Amino acid sequence: MNTGLTGALLRGIVWLDARLELDVLHPLVLTPVVDTLPLTPSSKVLDVGCGMGWACRRMVRNGAGEVVGVDIHTPSLARARAYARRCGSDSGSLAFCRADAAALPLADDYFDLAVASVSLSWWREPEAVLREVRRVLQPGGRVYVIDVYDRGLGALFTRCSNIFMEEKERIYSAARFRQMLSSYFSRIQQRTIGPFGWGLLTTGVKE
Repeated sequence: MNTGLTGALLRGIVWLDARLELDVLHPLVLTPVVDTLPLTPSSKVLDVGCGMGWACRRMVRNGAGEVVGVDIHTPSLARARAYARRCGSDSGSLAFCRADAAALPLADDYFDLAVASVSLSWWREPEAVLREVRRVLQPGGRVYVIDVYDRGLGALFTRCSNIFMEEKERIYSAARFRQMLSSYFSRIQQRTIGPFGWGLLTTGVKE
């Protein structure tokens, strides 16, 4: 097959996979988890690795007072802002920021909650990001890490997707998630989520 045509085909597959995952699969599987977050009109929430912003829009709809979505990928943020405008979520309660999650341009001790929805598995330095998340959370603030893990159905989808990706999504065990969060947070809890144990929710508290 022609090399240029092969490259174009692979790029098309990667684009379609990303749109399917971020626009369809994640909201379908993870919305019930986001809907359980303890949000109030005074809640200040950070979404680390927000992608196209579906969880941010959902949290605003669910009554969060302030939601900040952070991502390093400029096209994803542009789409997130466009979606927010389209559905009327682009109010003062929602903002998007391009930044490296390992060096957040945000104030210390500010947020009540931090959410990482299928983003930790993409971080090159997860410990550095978790350290930054801890810094920007208020004492008593909670972190919610929602991700695929090695025993879940999501891992099968991830392994298939990784075939076409230059940068591979990492697949961690539940024990590894617990270990990473335990370095920065206390009261670690875990439970499987989604249909057929699709993924894992790991939570912790900043003491």
